[in-house]
Amino acid sequence: MNNANIRKITVGDSKVGMTYQVGSSYGKVEIVSIVRDENAFHLFGSITYLIYAKLLETGEEFLWKYFERQPVTVECAIKSKLNGEFKPDPQTN
Repeated sequence: MNNANIRKITVGDSKVGMTYQVGSSYGKVEIVSIVRDENAFHLFGSITYLIYAKLLETGEEFLWKYFERQPVTVECAIKSKLNGEFKPDPQTN
């Protein structure tokens, strides 16, 4: 899986779990990226997802949350064949 493709994750049950989506705001922060930590997998065999956010007031980016060894549903961005940009499926918003 290419980390650049991760658009949204749901932690826990896919229907009632907590969902985090790139571009969504939670209080004073906005999620800028969600990545699978390849180092954690290669070193410890642990599947870990890192959520990076930025402060809306200052634009400062930081690691906001991580989920390790949790059931996670991953939704990827769909690449359009027309212009090569990543776009979400409008039916899943």
